[in-house]
Amino acid sequence: MRRIIDIRLHASTLAELLVLMIVAGVVFLAVMDGLGVARRYFDRVADRIGSGQAQYEGYCRIESLAGRADSMTREADAVALWIPGEDPIRLTICDSALIVVTGNLRDTLLHPVAWPAYDEASGTVRIDTLAFVLREKDRTLTLRMATPQRPNERQRALLTEQENEYRYEEE
Repeated sequence: MRRIIDIRLHASTLAELLVLMIVAGVVFLAVMDGLGVARRYFDRVADRIGSGQAQYEGYCRIESLAGRADSMTREADAVALWIPGEDPIRLTICDSALIVVTGNLRDTLLHPVAWPAYDEASGTVRIDTLAFVLREKDRTLTLRMATPQRPNERQRALLTEQENEYRYEEE
């Protein structure tokens, strides 16, 4: 036995088909515009994250240099970091960018920055703290990094001599 199913499909008129195409086009345009807005937003967020990462890397590099330095001197427009066994490293500000100069190599570490207001002194002045002002959109941050206080050779010899006086005899 065979069963015959008679289903009639109602045909659409040309006007109904035209309305359906217009509605589908409007929905498609709205979705594509929404995707464009979302893509621009995500690109802007990625740029902000990237710039923040670059600022953080520059800060970490400056902190590393200041931590390795045994002394710092301030000159007219630069700060020199003196690291044992290396040439002096100079930090300068050019066009509001903090630039590190080692020999003939230059690299930009932070942007935009400025030196804080120092008391004017002539010549080279020895300093124990590296300070600079980092300007972000609506705020300014003053960052300070100190040189670790390492004993000089005379102090080190004196400390070693005192330690040797109180040492136990080891068998």
